[in-house]
Amino acid sequence: MEQNVLAAKLKKLLFGNDKFAAVTLEDGSAVNAEPAFELGATVTTGDEPVPLANGDYVAEDGTMFTVEGGIIVSFEVASTEDEVGDEELLKAVQKIVEDTVKPIQAELAATKTELAKVVADQKAAAEAQRDMFTLVEKISEESPEPKKRAPKGTLLSKETSNAKFDTLVKKLKEMRKVA
Repeated sequence: MEQNVLAAKLKKLLFGNDKFAAVTLEDGSAVNAEPAFELGATVTTGDEPVPLANGDYVAEDGTMFTVEGGIIVSFEVASTEDEVGDEELLKAVQKIVEDTVKPIQAELAATKTELAKVVADQKAAAEAQRDMFTLVEKISEESPEPKKRAPKGTLLSKETSNAKFDTLVKKLKEMRKVA
């Protein structure tokens, strides 16, 4: 048994495992199971962890377990007569699922409707953009030369004005290729 205590202390030092399950036995005494109250867990008692003596034990909830060398070697969960039958449990689970799924389905339907509207808006915007590019191309091809020079005092000369227009047309054509 001393080896089990040393092994538990070594495990605690190496892994820092302070997690355990506190279990109250039928007689009211408290024990700790590391890492949880399950088969293969180390069971100790007292403030200074001392392995629980070999033997059969019953937890307060009726769970029976056998300890050998401070380790749970057999484990049997207590069954109570108050347990819900399989059919009742299935109905309860189905109700929970229905109560959870219905609102999600409604939200999903609303999201699909919103998404369809966004897609339609995007298509309309893309079509309007294509129409704009087509119009700009048409204007650039039909670009008439001004019949007279710009009056003195205007900000842009004819050459500057045409260069800026040509730059705008090029950028719009590039945007059209991307779109």
